[in-house]
Amino acid sequence: MLAIQGMNNSRSDDDFYLLPVLVGLFDIKVDKTDRRFFSDPTPGFFNQGGFKTMAKRPEFSVTSSVHKEPFQLEITSPDGGEIHYTLDWSTPTEDSPLYTEPLTINSTVMVRARVFKEGMMPSPIVSESYVFVYSSLYGFTSNLPIVIINTFGRRIPGTDTVGFPMQAHMYVIEHKPAEGQDGKKEARMTDPPDWAGVIGIKVRGSSTAGRPKKSYSIETEDLEGPPQADLDVSILGLPPDSDWVLYGAYNFDHSLMRNALIYELSRQCGRYAARTRFCEVWINEGRGPISNAHYMGVYWFGERLTRSPYRINVTRLLPTDNEEPEITGGYIIKQDRKDPGETGFQAGGYNSLVWVDPDEHEVTSQQRLWLIAYINKMSQAIRSGNPREYEKYIDVDAWIDHHILNVFPKNVDAFRLSGYMYKDRGGKWVLGPIWDYDRSMGSTDGRDRYWDRWENTGGDGGTPYFAYGWYGPLFKNRPPTGDDEWARRYRARWRQLRNGPLSTENVMAVIDRMAAQIGEAATRNWQKWRQGSSNFQVSVNQLKNWLKNRLEWIDSQFIEPPEFSPEPGQVPEGTEVTITAFEGTIYYTINGPDPRRTSSQPDPSALIYEGPITVNQNMRIRARVRISQRVWSEMSEAIYYTRLLPLVITEIMYNPAPDPMGRYSASQFEFIEVFNRGTEPLDLTGVSFVGGVRFDFSRAAFKVLEPLNYAVVVSNIDAFVQRYRDASRVLGEFTGTLSNSGEKIELNGPVGEELLSFRYSSFWYPQTNGDGYSLVIKDPNAPRE
Repeated sequence: MLAIQGMNNSRSDDDFYLLPVLVGLFDIKVDKTDRRFFSDPTPGFFNQGGFKTMAKRPEFSVTSSVHKEPFQLEITSPDGGEIHYTLDWSTPTEDSPLYTEPLTINSTVMVRARVFKEGMMPSPIVSESYVFVYSSLYGFTSNLPIVIINTFGRRIPGTDTVGFPMQAHMYVIEHKPAEGQDGKKEARMTDPPDWAGVIGIKVRGSSTAGRPKKSYSIETEDLEGPPQADLDVSILGLPPDSDWVLYGAYNFDHSLMRNALIYELSRQCGRYAARTRFCEVWINEGRGPISNAHYMGVYWFGERLTRSPYRINVTRLLPTDNEEPEITGGYIIKQDRKDPGETGFQAGGYNSLVWVDPDEHEVTSQQRLWLIAYINKMSQAIRSGNPREYEKYIDVDAWIDHHILNVFPKNVDAFRLSGYMYKDRGGKWVLGPIWDYDRSMGSTDGRDRYWDRWENTGGDGGTPYFAYGWYGPLFKNRPPTGDDEWARRYRARWRQLRNGPLSTENVMAVIDRMAAQIGEAATRNWQKWRQGSSNFQVSVNQLKNWLKNRLEWIDSQFIEPPEFSPEPGQVPEGTEVTITAFEGTIYYTINGPDPRRTSSQPDPSALIYEGPITVNQNMRIRARVRISQRVWSEMSEAIYYTRLLPLVITEIMYNPAPDPMGRYSASQFEFIEVFNRGTEPLDLTGVSFVGGVRFDFSRAAFKVLEPLNYAVVVSNIDAFVQRYRDASRVLGEFTGTLSNSGEKIELNGPVGEELLSFRYSSFWYPQTNGDGYSLVIKDPNAPRE
C-alpha cells in the first residue's frame, strides 16, 4: 500500500491539487483463444473469472409510453433466467426484487430489469419509462415537441444550489409528419418517447429566477456510471451532449423567440451560438398524474455554452498542461455575476471574471497566473490603440461580429453580464458566443425601446456599447463613423452582413418561420400566463417593425458604398456594368487593389468612374466613394465572370485515422483532392481555398493541372508521404485544419469568383469520422449546385 499526504495553505484555501503517477512494468501472458465477458473492469490487474456467454436482455410487453389507466407489465427472459428489477432508478442486482408475476403499473415510473442466469454474465439492463396523465390530456397534440418532467414530489432547487443535487425524470416526444395533414408535423401525448431518462435539474437565471414561469439548467445523467455521471445524448436532433437549458420566455419577451432568433442569426453570421428547439413543457413536482395544471407553456430546449466539438470548440486543458504551448489553451471564461461557491478573478480591468472551463476548482495556479498575465498584456495592447499590437492578442473579426450582434438588437446587458469569451490553444482571444437576449429588440424592459439611438435609455442605461471595457479604446468611446482602421473594418463588416444574414429580408423570414412554428402553442402559453397581447401576431409584428427600423437606421449612420448593376455573378461577354452612388466621386480598380491607399489617398491604379465598364473577361471590380480629402465610403466589390474554371473537389480526408507509428497527429494526415474535369491544361494561378482551410495555388509545387488529372493539397507533406508513399501529386500544404464535425469548404477562382462552396458533415458517413475513410464525390462531372 502506498500512502501520500498533501496539504494546502489553510482550511479555507480551495487550491489543492495532487497528481501521483505510478508506473510499473511486468509481463502479462494473454490467451487470445479464450474470449470472455467481464462484469467489472480491472485496469492494471489480471482478469479474473469471466463468463463465456452473456444472458440475453429481458423483453418488456409494453415499451416506454404515456398512460391514463393502470396496466399489467410482463417481463420475460429469452434464456429462462431470473429477472430482477427496480423501480427507483437503481441498478438491478441479484438482491433486487425478483420478477415472479406481472407488475401493476399505476403511476409514473421507470422500470429497470436485468436477467441473471447461472454460468452467464448478467444481461444488459433494459429501462422503460411510463408516464401517467389525466384523461383530459391523453389525446393532446401539438405542432411542437413535447417535454414532460416528473420530480416525484420534490421541489426543483433554486439558483443558489451548487451542482445538480436533485434528480428528475424527463420524457421527450418529437413532432413527426401527421397522417393526412399535408406535411404538417405534430407530437401526440400518446406517442412513444424519442428520449426518456434521468436528469439533474435546477432553476437558472438571476433576476428572472423568481418569476412563476421559470427556466432550468439540465444535465442528462448516466445510470450505469458513478452517481450523477454525465451522459452525452442527442435530444430533438441536437448534437450529443449532457448539458442543456430549458428556457421559458415570460414577461420581457412576448414574442417568445428573441433568444432563439438572435442565436440563429449569429450562426448564420458564422459565429457559433446555442442551437435551440421550441417545445411545449409540462413539469410535475407532485406525485400524481400529469394534468393541465402542470402545463408550463412554450419553451426552447437547447445547448448550454460548454466546451464541445459541437459548441465552444477549444482544446481541453488538463491539470498537467502547465508549460507552453499546452498552457495557452483552451480557456472559457465569462464576465458575469458569480454563482454560489465561485470566487472568480480580476484581470485586464475586468473585476468579475468567472471560470467556465476549466472551472476554478480545476484550473492550476500556473494556468491561472498565465491567463491573467495574457489578459493584462492584451488589455495593454488594446489601450495602446495600435492595431499591430492588439492584433497579436485578439481575433478582430470575431470581436467586431460580437459587437454587431449585441448593438444592433440593443442587448441592454451586453458584455457586462453573460459575457462569454474564450481562447483556444495557440489561438487569439475571442469574444462570444452571445447569450441571454430577452431584454433586447424593443422588449418590455424599456431601456431598449428606441431603435433610432445608439445607446439605451432609462434605468441604469444598460451597457454603453462603445465605451464599455476593452471596446472603449477600440471605438475611441464613440460609434464607428470615423476613418480609423477599426471603424473602417467595422462598417465594412456591417455592410457585408447586411447583404447576407442581417438583410432585412432574411431577418424577417427567420421571424416568420419561427412564428409559424410556435403560433399555435403561443395561444396556450398566453392562456396560461396572460403576458402581452392575446394576439400573438401583434407581438411578432412589434418585433419585426423594431428590427426593420433598427437595421435601416444603422445603415443611415454609415456612408453608403457604391452599388453595381447588374448583380455580380455570371454574365454574357460584352455586359456593361454601371456604378452608382448618392454623393461624392467614385474611384474603382479592375483586378487590382483597394482604390484607397492607407494614407487615404487614391491608389495610383484607381480610376475615376465616368461611364459603364464592359465585361469581356472574368474581373473583380473594387470601388469606393470619396466624399472629402480623408472620408471615403466602405469598399464595394463585385465579381463578374463569363466562365468558371473546370476545377472540382473530389475527395476530403477530414478526420484521418491515428498514426500507428506515433510520429504525427491524426490531423496532419488531412488532405483535399482536386480534379481538372476539363479538356485543356488548367492554370491554377490565383485559385485559392478561402474557407475551411487556406491555400494559395499560386504557391503550388506546379501551376498547371493537365486534363482529367488529380492533385492534392495536404496538411503535412511528410505525413502524407509516410502514409501514401507518393508526393508527385502534392500541390503544397494548407494552413488550418479541417473540422472533425463538419464545416464549409470554399474554393475561389483567380479573381475571387466562387468555384465551390459547400458544407460537409461527419453525420453523412460516420465511418469517415476517424476510421481511415474519406468523403469521395459520387460524380466529378455532375453540374455545380
